[in-house]
Amino acid sequence: MDPAMNPTWPKEYGRRYFAGIVGRENGVCLLAEVSGGAVGYVAGYVREGDPSRPVVVARLESMYVRDAARDRGVGTKLALRFLGWAGSRGAERASGNAYASNGRAICFYERMGFRPRSLSMEMVLHGGAKVLRLKGPDLPLPGDGAGAQARWGVLRAAALARQAL
Repeated sequence: MDPAMNPTWPKEYGRRYFAGIVGRENGVCLLAEVSGGAVGYVAGYVREGDPSRPVVVARLESMYVRDAARDRGVGTKLALRFLGWAGSRGAERASGNAYASNGRAICFYERMGFRPRSLSMEMVLHGGAKVLRLKGPDLPLPGDGAGAQARWGVLRAAALARQAL
C-alpha cells in the first residue's frame, strides 16, 4: 500500500467522505451484510461528461470487503449492484482505481471487465522540486506583462493537445 497514506483517515475523515458521496445528487453507498454484520461496501457516483470527454461515467470511488468475506462473491455482487444502479442513471461507462501494488484489486476489476485507460504516476521529491529546462520562448509568470508570450504558450499547448488526440 501507499506509505504516505494517513492510517487514521477512516476514523478522522471517513464519515465526512462517505456523507459527501451519498449527499451528491447521483451518489450512492451500498453495504453488504451477512448475518446482520457489515462485511463490505461500495461507494460511488455518476458524473456527466465534459467537452473534452462527453460521456457519462460511473465512478466507483471506494470499495472494500472484509478479509473473512473475500472469495465468496461479495465484491462481485456489490460491484454488479453499483453498475446496475449507475446504468439506470444513464452511465455509459464505469471507472475505478486500485493501487499499482494491489494485484488482487486489479485482478478483480479486470474480471469485472474494467480495462486500463490511463496511468497515474508519482515520484518522491528529495530536497525540493526537480527543475526542467524547456526549449522555446520563455513562458512568463502571470503579472510579468508579457501577454504575447503567454498567448503563444496557450496556443502552443492547445496545438500540442490536438496532436495528442
